Amino acid sequence: MVNLREMLDGVVGEGESFMAKCPAHDDRSPSMRVTYKEDRILLYCCAGCTAQDILDSLNLSWSDLFNSRWTAAERQAYAQKQQLRKVDPMEVEKNIILIMNNKRENGESITAEDEARDIVARQRYSVYLDSI
Repeated sequence: MVNLREMLDGVVGEGESFMAKCPAHDDRSPSMRVTYKEDRILLYCCAGCTAQDILDSLNLSWSDLFNSRWTAAERQAYAQKQQLRKVDPMEVEKNIILIMNNKRENGESITAEDEARDIVARQRYSVYLDSI
């Protein structure tokens, strides 16, 4: 694993978790949390930069964030999981509603499980729409 503390500016804090200026955007004060775990380094920018944005700005790759004991497949699986986190949850709910509407319009059979998930999606999306 790489030593990010030496690569970053504005480092605040000691130990396994610290704040630093995010290299992926024009940061005037530390807004990025770096946390060292046994097997990986976690990156979180409070301004919304993705881990990939941060890695690109430091000329690093995902493998630099992982303990070398991980296999390439394990590192890839973790990176894919991180990509999924970029999905807007309300887009997922909206898509479920659209899919279910399409199934109804086409006369397709709908399982009880799908029906229950559609109800949850409609409730969540309704709450979201009321909040904006």
